[in-house]
Amino acid sequence: MDARSIEQSVVIIGGGPAGLMAADVLSKNNVAVTVIDSQKRVGKKFLVAGDGGLNLTHSEPLENFVSRYQDNDWAQQIITQYTPTNFIEWLHQLGITTFVGSSGRIFPEKQFKPAQVLQAWIGTLTNQGVKFITNTQLTNINYPQLTFEKEGNSFQINSTHVIFAMGGKSWKKTGSTGSWTSFLNHEQLLPSNLGLHLNWSPYFMSKFEGDVLKYVAVTFKGLRRLGDIIITKSGLESTPIYHISGAVVQTLASIKKATIIIDLKPNQTTNQLLTKVNSNNTWQQCFTKWKLHNSQKALYVEVFGKNACSTELLVERIKNIPLTITACDTFDKAIATQGGIPKNDLTNDLAFKNMPNWYAAGEMLNQDAPTGGYLIQHAVSSGYVAAQAIINKLT
Repeated sequence: MDARSIEQSVVIIGGGPAGLMAADVLSKNNVAVTVIDSQKRVGKKFLVAGDGGLNLTHSEPLENFVSRYQDNDWAQQIITQYTPTNFIEWLHQLGITTFVGSSGRIFPEKQFKPAQVLQAWIGTLTNQGVKFITNTQLTNINYPQLTFEKEGNSFQINSTHVIFAMGGKSWKKTGSTGSWTSFLNHEQLLPSNLGLHLNWSPYFMSKFEGDVLKYVAVTFKGLRRLGDIIITKSGLESTPIYHISGAVVQTLASIKKATIIIDLKPNQTTNQLLTKVNSNNTWQQCFTKWKLHNSQKALYVEVFGKNACSTELLVERIKNIPLTITACDTFDKAIATQGGIPKNDLTNDLAFKNMPNWYAAGEMLNQDAPTGGYLIQHAVSSGYVAAQAIINKLT
């Protein structure tokens, strides 16, 4: 391995969406690029993200889009420089056409599998002269020196321009181990977009594990999300739960428990529900008139029991079912990571303030967002911002 040739390149550490987008921007502008990744091949996390359908980005207005992130201002600063529209146009240039799903999410057309999208991406980079070094682990940094290990051999390089895009700590099998936290300043890494745990009764768990709470609302600390929620052996999962999970995990880290609220009839007000029943109705009759599903009825009984109460209290309860979260899934089951390199450690173009010409991008940044296309979009947008900053300096 010729370390001097690497030193003459922009070195990108990490071959996920952020690193690959940075490599594309740089190589299109005739900048020599070397991508170094710890895995046998680059883009493993991109492929894993596509297991349930490769949700690339979202079609909602940009103002709404950036509001989905934990740090709205930082997201706006990054994503307005490389928008979902820019990303979709770039995919079309690769030959990957897309479609908008019923929920507004954007996917590749069904004939394009995730592996085909990645293959087209890597093929383009290879044609643009990008060099890939795999099975190589970053083990230490001592600015401006980087230390790597490959096949048991350690080597150092000094590169003027570096982009760190090593991911967070979710999906360890893809190479996102969070190993970089041992030598870069960071906020604590916590899992995000994951299932939440509750202590179900044996009866409820045996009868309703795998059932779906149809179109309910879940609320936590001002965050509210509507949709279907899956009852699991350990608690609750699915998109509405993932959307609040980051905030729940932060609370669990500090006070060890959190209470979420479930509204079984989110599209009807208390008064609307009361008009459908009368004071003589039993709670079972009320549930029938309100068209609650069996799993919804069972959840009510799980929390409040079968004792009779007034219809007014019954309505209040079904719209405000408190569930105490005792724990959450681990990083091994988390879709994303929150925490990471603080915004204040970086310039507006994502360069480290204390390490000139070295940058950070992707899931290493202290940002959080739900599933729905927001994670991949933030990765490619931040990779673009870092790469464009290097181009501006070089030219």
